[in-house]
Amino acid sequence: MSGCSTIHLTLPQWDGGSRKIRFIYLVNLTSFRLTDCPNESPMVPLYLGADLFSNTDIRTENHPRHHAKFAKKGLATKINFSSAFRFHGLKVPTVNNSLWFYSVQGLFRVAFEMYSKQEQLAVLENFQDVWKSQINDSPLKMSYNLSVQLDFAPSSSSCGADSRNEMPQPQRESVDVNSGDTSADHDYCSFPKQRLQTEQNQIITTVRQKLHSLDDKLSSETQSYTELEMILMLLENIDRYINGNLEEKDVTETCASPTKGQRLGLCVFKFPAQLYRTLAWPAVSCSQQQHQPES
Repeated sequence: MSGCSTIHLTLPQWDGGSRKIRFIYLVNLTSFRLTDCPNESPMVPLYLGADLFSNTDIRTENHPRHHAKFAKKGLATKINFSSAFRFHGLKVPTVNNSLWFYSVQGLFRVAFEMYSKQEQLAVLENFQDVWKSQINDSPLKMSYNLSVQLDFAPSSSSCGADSRNEMPQPQRESVDVNSGDTSADHDYCSFPKQRLQTEQNQIITTVRQKLHSLDDKLSSETQSYTELEMILMLLENIDRYINGNLEEKDVTETCASPTKGQRLGLCVFKFPAQLYRTLAWPAVSCSQQQHQPES
C-alpha cells in the first residue's frame, strides 16, 4: 500500500461540562483555520454535528438524514476535507474524508429542539455573542471542499501564536492511507456500507409492498368519505416527511384538533400522541418507543 504525508489535527472545543463541542473556522470556499484571527477577513465558526447530536434521542445511524434536513435550510453543511487531514478522536473513512458541521444558528436550532433546559441555557449563555456577531451570515452551502489549513501556512499575518485559541503544531508523518484513528470517540466506520445498503433495500421493498397493498384495498373495497379523508391526511403528512418539510403544526392540525378528531373517528382523536410520535418523530430512541403515551 502506498503512503502519503498526513496532517493530524486536534479540533478546538467548547467545554460545557457534560457537553463538548468541537469547531473550526471557515475562511473561504477552500480554506479553514483552527484558530480565530481578528486581523483577517471575517470567518464563520462551524460546529461539529457529531458533537451537537451526541447524547440526544437521535440514533447514530440516523444522523446523516437529520444533518441533510438542516443542510436544506442552510444551517448545516457537509465538509469534504483533503485526504491529507486526519482528525484526532474522529474515525472517518479515508476514501470519504467528510464531516458535518453547523453554523451558530444551526447550533441554536439543534439545542432548542433536542437539549434539556439546562443545556439550552448553557448554549444561550456561551454562544449569544457569537450568534450576534454572525447575525448577517449567509446560509451555508450544502457542501464545501476544504484543502488548505491557514493556521500554519506561510503568511505575513500576525495571527498564529497570538490567536485566541492556540493549537499545537500538527504532526506530520507517513502513514498507510487506509488507516484510521483507533482512539476515536466518534466512529464513522462502524456501519459496513454493504450491510447498511442491504437493510435499506429491505425497508424499501417492504414500503413498496405496503403501498401496493393499500392500492389493492382502495380498488376493491368501498371506504366512507371520512375514512378517505383520514387516509389522505395521513398520506399528505408522509409526503411532507419524505420531502423533509414535515412540521409539528402539520401533525397537530391532523390529529389534535377536536373538530378533525371527531370527524375522522375516535381512534385518531383518542390517541393523538401515538400518531404524532409515529409521524413527527420516527427517530426516537428505543426506550421512548417502548413507553406508552398517555391516552
